Amino acid sequence: METKKDNWMNTTLESTEGLRPVALSEQLKSRLKNIPSEITVFEKTIPLSAVWLAAASIALLISVNVLAVRTIKKTKKQQETTIYSDYFSYIEQDL
Repeated sequence: METKKDNWMNTTLESTEGLRPVALSEQLKSRLKNIPSEITVFEKTIPLSAVWLAAASIALLISVNVLAVRTIKKTKKQQETTIYSDYFSYIEQDL
């Protein structure tokens, strides 16, 4: 006993039986043969000094960012300490 799913699968598989391959035109064949196996985009090389300059610039940028983050964290801690000490200073005055 075939179910609805089996019928659908069989119908789908049988639908490709009448198909035949499409013939390639000569123009398409020649275009496919003319595709190069390797494509060279740039003939020029980058000078080694430029590579080192880029690497040094990136290292400097990272260092400046790390230093900035550390400075901001220290400043934030100092501000929090100042805020808390100002807020709770009235308790120390009464003692």
